[in-house]
Amino acid sequence: MSFEEIGLRMKERREELGLSIDDAVKETKIRSKYLKAIENGHFDIIPGEVYAKGFIKSYAKFLGLDGSAMVDEYKDLAQSSEKMTEDAKTAQTEPPEDPTYSHSTRPTSSAPHPSRQPDGRNAKRILTVLLVIVIALFGVNYAYNVFILANLPDPIPNESGLDPSGSEEEEPEQEEDAEDPEEVEQQPLELQIISDSPSNAEVHIVGVDSIEVTIITTERCWLRVQEDEEEPESQTLSEGDTVSYSADNIMRMRAGNSGGIEIYIDDELLEVSGQSGGVKNYTLKLISEQ
Repeated sequence: MSFEEIGLRMKERREELGLSIDDAVKETKIRSKYLKAIENGHFDIIPGEVYAKGFIKSYAKFLGLDGSAMVDEYKDLAQSSEKMTEDAKTAQTEPPEDPTYSHSTRPTSSAPHPSRQPDGRNAKRILTVLLVIVIALFGVNYAYNVFILANLPDPIPNESGLDPSGSEEEEPEQEEDAEDPEEVEQQPLELQIISDSPSNAEVHIVGVDSIEVTIITTERCWLRVQEDEEEPESQTLSEGDTVSYSADNIMRMRAGNSGGIEIYIDDELLEVSGQSGGVKNYTLKLISEQ
């Protein structure tokens, strides 16, 4: 079993049902890039194991598969992969034993082998050849300086500023430093909690172009969401479900059992209060940079 096999089963099931990725996005509220990552077995694209397990369970449930069993398969593979990575790191930190210094291969004597001892006559021949080469090079250099350079005519000064070919010497043009394009500083995501009470919360979002929300349930709950001015959508979620929503300007949510949900905005956890069994309204507004 591998990550790719888990994804392939989901992809084949979706195709058997005659559904597209867009159909799955509409029903599961999971972004298309994450659904494609699941089908291709690229779970490293999904931001965190909590997300991955929630997406697998929700997608499998939508396809009519056993979501809990597939989550268990994913967890086993993730643990095996983590253990293999740790074993590989441990193996890299332990240097292999060098057989050169093992007891069985250490030479018993440092004396050179008789066949490897230098021959005195060969050494003398080599030194003689090198001495001849040095003398020859010295003679060539001396002859060049005495007989050639000494007889060359003195250069005629050029008062016109022209080079010997008769053309004016052009000074090399200095290349102007290309101006670096202005670096546009990207404003980091900022979640401004304007108010937070047991029944209402208002949050202003700064630094992004749209509102991207992912909700992971830790308990069974009821949820109604309105994206901008669209018709609200309501659904009941089970523990471990994951849904995603997006809006251009404003998103309004109402959660029953607000203590049983985690709200992420662009993968950042929204730190607002929630009560088990309580109903809470959330207003998320996109604020343009001033």
